[in-house]
Formats: sequence, structure tokens, C-alpha cells
Amino acid sequence: MSIRVTIGATVVTVAAALAGFTEPALGAEVNAGPPAGSVVRGAGAMDRAEQVRVEQYWTVERMANAVSAADPATGRRSESNQESAKAGGAIAVQVPAHRFVGKVFFTMSGVDQVCSGAVTESINLSVVTTAGHCVSQGAGAFATNFAFVPEYQDGARPWGTWTAKSLYTTVGWKNSGDLNVNVGFAVMNRNASQNELMAAVDGGLGIEFNRPRGQEYDVYGYADVLPYNGEKLWQCAGTAVDAKHGSTSIGIPCPMSGGADGGPWLTRGWQKLNSVSSHRLSGDERQYGPYFGDAVKAVFDQAQWESV
Repeated sequence: MSIRVTIGATVVTVAAALAGFTEPALGAEVNAGPPAGSVVRGAGAMDRAEQVRVEQYWTVERMANAVSAADPATGRRSESNQESAKAGGAIAVQVPAHRFVGKVFFTMSGVDQVCSGAVTESINLSVVTTAGHCVSQGAGAFATNFAFVPEYQDGARPWGTWTAKSLYTTVGWKNSGDLNVNVGFAVMNRNASQNELMAAVDGGLGIEFNRPRGQEYDVYGYADVLPYNGEKLWQCAGTAVDAKHGSTSIGIPCPMSGGADGGPWLTRGWQKLNSVSSHRLSGDERQYGPYFGDAVKAVFDQAQWESV
């Protein structure tokens, strides 16, 4: 499967290679994954009644009125840039919606908010990758009413609304708001037909860790601050550079902000999920994301071994 994107006269194909993961057999030990010492878990909708409540919570009106999560670097919500979808010469282009990428909806501190996320190849077929601040306030509480809508566009929910059973993030983000590990993973409940997320949407994005730095990326997200409106999927492309001042984050020139947080970064050529949109810095044209190293891998592994 692929997302085919046209940028000027250039056609970019974003392939989602499907690994042959198999769901653990009934009764198999699924807690035999990595140790959880570097991982923090929050509970989501743990039974069917709570799942239905969350599904019904996200009405068309609530989705439309949800605001973008505050930038974790500045603590502010993104300001509009009505001039153009540009940042220092970088551009964002609108692309077709795709079933492996979607909008994340959640409530934090009593405020309904939005981010972006991606269906990710996993052993339990049920993981969505997003930013850490889209699942937890850092040192604050975990999100509530967490839901994911694959291939969202203009209010349409072609694959339904999926609720989270569990939310995972790094100890560094949860305890101290460390932007270098600002990543989150949500384990999604089966839907009413008892299908796992990957089974329902027929696949997911492959994920890789500890890749060489300086990769070229295609970055996707539902930016929702003017000139965007959060109703369509947008893309940036560029070569990552290392952040300064001792940070291990990586950045590419990209004007997307707001609801694009948590959107997937796919390596050009390899086409694997290898970071997510995390934050911007004042006066900087770049969008930054965490380097996917061992700390992030430990969280993902814990999430993908949870039974659903």
C-alpha cells in the first residue's frame, strides 16, 4: 500500500511495507516483553462500557471544537500564519488522506484537544504512535477520552472511532517533560466487530530505531492553525539536522504546527516510521522530533506486547 503525493512535478510515493506479524495465540504469555523500568503506562478505556462512552463523547461538534495541543517547548498554542504554508522556504503540501494516518482526540486538564498519529506495525496489531504530550502532560496526568480516527478528512470517519486501552510514554517525558523523548504510544481496543486496528485498516507503518542521523524524511500531520484548518492531511519533506544545545532531537524545515503534533516522520527510501512531530522553538523554522533510539524502542516494545 502507498500514499502517492505530487509536489510540483515530482511524485513521491510513501510506501507502507507490511511485516508479517502474527497475533499472539489465545492464552499465550504476552507479558514476556521488555522490562518496564523505563516505561510509564496510563489506563484508558478498560471495558466495553467505557469504550462506548468515549466513542459517544466524540461527537462531530466536540471534534470540530477541539483545540491543538500546546507546544511543549513554549507552553503556547501555535499562532496563525496566514501569509502562506511556508517556513524559511520550506513548504507544506496537502496530500490525500490515508488509512494509516489519522487524528488523535483527547482531553487534558478539562480541555478537548487534537494531535496526529499513525497506525504502527506491532505484535498486537493495535498500536498508534504519537507525541508524548498527546498522551500525558509530562509531570501531570495522562490524557482521558483518548480516541483515534484513521484517514480522517473533513469530519469523515471511514474506519470509525477507536478508543485506547492503554497509553505509554517514556519516563523522561512523564517525569520531567524531556523533549528528547517526547513520544507516546497508545494501545487501541478492538472495535465493536472485535477486529484489531491493523486488521481493520489492512496494515500499518513499519517502525525503525537507531537509524543513522541525518535522514531525509516525509512528515505528515493534520495541522490546524491558519492557513490550515485541521480537516485535511498535510506533508513536509526535508533532511534532518541535529538540534543544538545538547539536545538529541532532530529537526527539518516545516511550517506545520498545531494539530500536526504527533504526526509520523517516514524515512525517505526506507519508508519507515522513525520520529514524530514534537515541538518548535521560537524564531526557528524547523519542526523537531525525538530521535528514535533505545529509550523510545523500550516504550514501543512494551506497548506492542500488551494484549487487547
